Amino acid sequence: MMRRGLLIGSIGLLALCSCAKVPKLVVAGSGWNKIAIVDKKSKQVEWTHQLDDNTECNSVIVVPGSKIAYSYRDGVRMINADQQVVWDYKLQKKGEVHSVTQLPNGGFLLAASGSPALLIELDANGREVKKVKFDGGCENMHGQLRQAAKSKNGNYIIPLLSRRLILELDPAGVVVAEYPLPQSPFSVMELPSGNLIASCGDGHFFVEIERKSGQIIRQVDESAFSEKEIMHYVAQMIPLKNGNLLLCNWNGHFKKGETKQIPHLIEFDKKYNIVWRLDDFENIQKVSAGFYVEDGKHLKFKK
Repeated sequence: MMRRGLLIGSIGLLALCSCAKVPKLVVAGSGWNKIAIVDKKSKQVEWTHQLDDNTECNSVIVVPGSKIAYSYRDGVRMINADQQVVWDYKLQKKGEVHSVTQLPNGGFLLAASGSPALLIELDANGREVKKVKFDGGCENMHGQLRQAAKSKNGNYIIPLLSRRLILELDPAGVVVAEYPLPQSPFSVMELPSGNLIASCGDGHFFVEIERKSGQIIRQVDESAFSEKEIMHYVAQMIPLKNGNLLLCNWNGHFKKGETKQIPHLIEFDKKYNIVWRLDDFENIQKVSAGFYVEDGKHLKFKK
């Protein structure tokens, strides 16, 4: 009876092990000519996709069906598991694209700087279905915006760098709210509460904004941690299902002669304690964007 119990217990343990989730991260960044898949547990780079120099990849997402979509300066491209291009949407006028997210209907939202700036919705096959024009806030296209998103209420939320502002537009492009910030924002994301998290780039911090009042109710910077100068350019913030946040810690904008080594990614728990970090200065360069896959066993991308 004891042996049978041990056998059943062993089978149960094997079943649990076989069902264990394998979290993965897909990372990219401005000034880095690669996209990489990283095993979160081992911190090993498992796959890379080569980009052209000066691609300026500031957003990357995993699409169901083993595909990856990413922004580059002139548009948005999707590749499959064989690293072949599935579709490639290019701007038809002068501008810069730094943002792509997937919409609930399977399509995509991209944001493009320019005169005027544009929000463009694509269908699942990369065909344009909607375009919204708005004021990007400055003549210098590179200083206009980065990672935009669509909130649960159907409005667009857009980080405007030069204006130090989060802009909220309704589906027709009418401004319904503005959220001023103390520093230029790189990305904005919506929390389950409806509040907003904005990453503030060269300010070395991120903030939580109460949606109703527009007030900053929390600011997280290096003063919260024992290790100083751990946060550099605070780029994309990635929400995890357990309530934690991943910070893409872009190591650009160093002063001339500086050779600091900062973690590429930092994970904060709900109390903003650091619970995980990625430091791989041999295989990874500049990370400004990422996508978290809670169970990445299906990510079978070919090298």
